[in-house]
Amino acid sequence: MSDRKWWLTCLYGIAVFVSVQAQQLEDSIYEQVDLIMSSPKSENLADVEAKLSRWKENVSQPNEHVSLVILQCGLGYQYARKGFYDKAIDHYEEAAQRYQQHRLQGYDIITYCLQPLGNLYIKIGSFSQAENIITSYIYQAQEKNDPTAEVAGIINLSIVYHNTGKYASAIRLLQEALQKNVNSDQQKMIKNNLISNLIALEAYEEASKLLDTYLEDETDTKMLQNAALLSYHTGKYERALHYLDLIRQRWRVSEELTSRDLAKNYVAEGEVYLAQKEKEFAKQAFVQALQILIPQSNKERPIKLSQLYAENTFIDIFDGLGETVSDRSEQLDYYQLSSEVSRRLWETLPDQQAKVLHQSAQHKRAERMYNDLYEHYSQSKDKTIIVQALILSEAAKANVLEQSLNRNFLRKQYPQDTDLNAEFRLLQEQEELIDEINRSSRELQDSYPKITRLTELQQQLSTLSEKINSRYQKNSQSTLTFDGLQERLQAEKVQMMHYFFGTNYLYMIHIDGNNISWKRQIVDSDLNSTLTQFIRFFDAPELINESPKNYASVAVKLHELLHLDILSEEKKLIIIPDGRLSFVPFEALLTENPRQYAYSSMPFLLYEHEIGYQTSASIYQQQATTLQTPEILGFFPIFPNTDRYLRFSEDEAKDISEYYSHTYFINEKATAQNFLNHAKDYSILHLSSHATGGDYIKSAQIEFIDRNLSLNEIYALDIEPQLVVLSACETGVGSVQKGEGTMSLARGFQYAGSQNLLFTLWQVNDRSTAHWMQLFYKDLAKSGNAFEAPRAAKISYLQDPNISNLKKSPYYWASFTYYGRTMPLFSVEETPWVLVSILILILILAGVLFYIVRKRNRKATN
Repeated sequence: MSDRKWWLTCLYGIAVFVSVQAQQLEDSIYEQVDLIMSSPKSENLADVEAKLSRWKENVSQPNEHVSLVILQCGLGYQYARKGFYDKAIDHYEEAAQRYQQHRLQGYDIITYCLQPLGNLYIKIGSFSQAENIITSYIYQAQEKNDPTAEVAGIINLSIVYHNTGKYASAIRLLQEALQKNVNSDQQKMIKNNLISNLIALEAYEEASKLLDTYLEDETDTKMLQNAALLSYHTGKYERALHYLDLIRQRWRVSEELTSRDLAKNYVAEGEVYLAQKEKEFAKQAFVQALQILIPQSNKERPIKLSQLYAENTFIDIFDGLGETVSDRSEQLDYYQLSSEVSRRLWETLPDQQAKVLHQSAQHKRAERMYNDLYEHYSQSKDKTIIVQALILSEAAKANVLEQSLNRNFLRKQYPQDTDLNAEFRLLQEQEELIDEINRSSRELQDSYPKITRLTELQQQLSTLSEKINSRYQKNSQSTLTFDGLQERLQAEKVQMMHYFFGTNYLYMIHIDGNNISWKRQIVDSDLNSTLTQFIRFFDAPELINESPKNYASVAVKLHELLHLDILSEEKKLIIIPDGRLSFVPFEALLTENPRQYAYSSMPFLLYEHEIGYQTSASIYQQQATTLQTPEILGFFPIFPNTDRYLRFSEDEAKDISEYYSHTYFINEKATAQNFLNHAKDYSILHLSSHATGGDYIKSAQIEFIDRNLSLNEIYALDIEPQLVVLSACETGVGSVQKGEGTMSLARGFQYAGSQNLLFTLWQVNDRSTAHWMQLFYKDLAKSGNAFEAPRAAKISYLQDPNISNLKKSPYYWASFTYYGRTMPLFSVEETPWVLVSILILILILAGVLFYIVRKRNRKATN
């Protein structure tokens, strides 16, 4: 046999062998698929997972990859049915990535992978991920001309909208879906989701009419759930219990419902009993729900943290159990279990939008605990209860922002940690993608590639974050301690007013170096109208001047309602606002009715205290105290020859240049790209421009000469300036998210790494801003203290005889708000006055000596 024939024979033999091996591998994988689908025991799933880790290394052919995708979808399906959502999501995500990366075909990836993955994201509260994956497969369905899959996606997207409070948007989406070619099952699902959203909007009559047309079939559990929900909201509690019992009967004869569904059914029953004030029956229902999710749980065996997992039904169970008991310690135990589950769910979320939504729910939970704690405190006057309340409210405040600051700290402390650096790069890319998607057209084909990449990226972030949280578990948790907080307040001679704005009550905790006290104010029409009136005075420059007496009346009343009379004599005051209080300039409140209405002599709170603000007590306690050398990077677009011309912005640049070394970008050089290129290299960032606060639809943004810089782009910055000065309109304004605060430009810079900020709460006058900034920097140059300088500038402004009384209205000076450290930020050159004094003394002494010597010489001559 020739060498060539021998070589070809060998190649053929190898090919046959490889083909046989590949077929054997593929057959082995499908055998495991059959096993887990026919016998999904836990031991079988664990055994298949062990084999899966080996097979991942060996697959190479498309058919093998497809078989692995099918296997992982099967594992995802079974783990989801057992309630192990984290494992299910991992398998579905890997399957989706494998299918896309290898461009596989021949498997219905939408129905068996992407749809259940999107549903799992909804169940764990990761709504942005759910929206991305659902939008992605809606586009794929459109491309494949698959109307059934497209409508399924629309239905699931409406569920996302429902869960994020966008009920009207969900209804519009569902009504549009009804115009498409939908089958009878999908039509029923659409109507069912319409009813859910109508109930959420309290359109009970309309929901009832729609429900009556479908409720004849009492085997439809979704409709029965809506019937129970509608009955509950309309006070028909016995009917609600009847429907919930029908659902359980249906569960006994059908595999349609999972154990999680049954647990939720008992939770709903418990809530109905609570509404009837039947606490014992409610407790039994919640305990039954708990035993379904944790079969080992009973009265003799308290729940251990190790038994809990990231399942939001636990939150409802423990919250409900907390309401069924009267013992305070038992209530707190249940609420702490609820908060622990909430924290674990929160950590699984990859982006801040999802975390902020989750934080809002935590704020509501904290409010319930707050109410119980205050009732106990009012009876016992035990101040340890106030400390408990403070720690509780901090756990529901600005967690997303604090995590970002914590990650920035870890990256500085461990610069070689590749996971930390990789996570930061992915977070930057995530914010950039979100910004690009927001800017792109509403056509799905334009945003699909970005959404696909965003989905991949968020899956990578979830894996990385889990590793980092595990590695730096101690560093990742809030370090607030009351003793540490009080020590710092005492050392810095500061008092703190800590607010918690609930639905029914506004709470305020006052803390200084020696004491702590707690007050409560009912949230009624009086408080709401006074707060609204005060904030609206700053909508236009003429409003206060038109009626200073009316303004004074409202400012005095709000001072009283916010219980600022409990403040001590300590000069420095930190306000931790909550909710709408973030828009209140506390300095402009009045301590008493003025005797006259010349603004400079009115008793503003400004005259009594140096007032600064902070997002949370925890962030205040953790702030660093390193002094830096001041160097300004200033951007002044000015917008000449336009209707947006900032006439006095150039004067502002000139005036503040007298105090610090600086680099300025003015007019055409004040581009967004120049800012992005240089922002990391300076200790003070000063932006004098136009800005908008945004709302729930459109995010905040600041203008440069060439384009606007969005909030998401600011989130993506890698900066650590000592101070950011936002000399522009509404830089502290944005949509308010319970627990997290205002989604403003100022928060964006905090998130990116700046701990100290000066910004505005409303549209400010160009000329008065330039003058006030000059006063601010003048004092900052003397003291290096950005906490003290705003007050000094405001008082100087009020006392300036060259400014008219009308221009001294709080509208012109109270907008400037400082969040940050109370101690100096910048090193200050030794004042020359000491040297001058010494020089003068030397000259005087020299003069005296000269006089004495001269006098003696005259005597000697005589």
